[in-house]
Amino acid sequence: MPSLPDLRRLSDLTSVQLSVLDPETTVFVICTGALEDHGVHLPLGSHVLKAQALLLALCRALQARESPYRVIEVPAFFAGIQTNTSDVAFPIRAHVLRDYLVDVFGGLRKKGFRHFVCIAGNPAPKDLVAIEEASRILSRQSMAQFWKMPWRHPMALLSLQSRFVSWRTVLKHPTSPDFESHGGAHETSILLATSPAHVSEVYKSLPSMTHVDGFAKGWRLAWRRLSGQLRGYWGEAPAQARAEFGVAWLEQAIRVALPDLEAVWMGRPTAYSRFRSGYAWIPSNSSFFYVWVVVISTLTLAGLAWWGWS
Repeated sequence: MPSLPDLRRLSDLTSVQLSVLDPETTVFVICTGALEDHGVHLPLGSHVLKAQALLLALCRALQARESPYRVIEVPAFFAGIQTNTSDVAFPIRAHVLRDYLVDVFGGLRKKGFRHFVCIAGNPAPKDLVAIEEASRILSRQSMAQFWKMPWRHPMALLSLQSRFVSWRTVLKHPTSPDFESHGGAHETSILLATSPAHVSEVYKSLPSMTHVDGFAKGWRLAWRRLSGQLRGYWGEAPAQARAEFGVAWLEQAIRVALPDLEAVWMGRPTAYSRFRSGYAWIPSNSSFFYVWVVVISTLTLAGLAWWGWS
């Protein structure tokens, strides 16, 4: 991934360098994404590469605006809950992503830092909800410090990709990552713009593909995913990809999100809700869903047993 002079990595800092960073203007950003098949032309880690492309675009935008905020990159976490393919894919359990973010950013919070961003390379419903749940947990933990120092705003972990999720998208695909393109021209363009060394030259000859088409598309797609038959890429032809298309998309995405990011960092609470997706309203998307099922089932059985004995 191309580097920027102002983009520093947490893993490269010494403890002394970390301690002298200004908590008011330092923003820690982590990129996440599952390892999975993206076709013969893109690597398994393309989701993280896409997230890092957004990170670079964010850094460039902050520099262009001469913003006081400076980004520190937290080492990428190659983990995602929902994957688009199922033949070669390595999803993780929801609580793993949630708890990892809570632990990493919770440690930084104890050092006085308060601005955190997570960029999910694959904005699937359960991935975004897990990030948002980690944000709520961290916010509750920071309230004790807030009451001690009420002139300071509580810390905030923001899910960048949640900013781009509309209610129309939520209603269309409430629980599954049924994206129109996966590894197609869109993602190939983004990687050509920021990580061209990771794109195989074979992309120039690849046509457009469809994963499932025709009658009962949603059910057939779900069956192929559950049975481990979903593989490769689909969407517009990778041969149509151009680096300039990727640059344009990245710049537009950051142009939309950056004003709201800065509003949160400056302590405007109304902007915080813009980084909440509607996916959280679907109970099965929650990382706590199975815990709720077990608790409710246990209480129901206990109630039936008590009623039977009485």
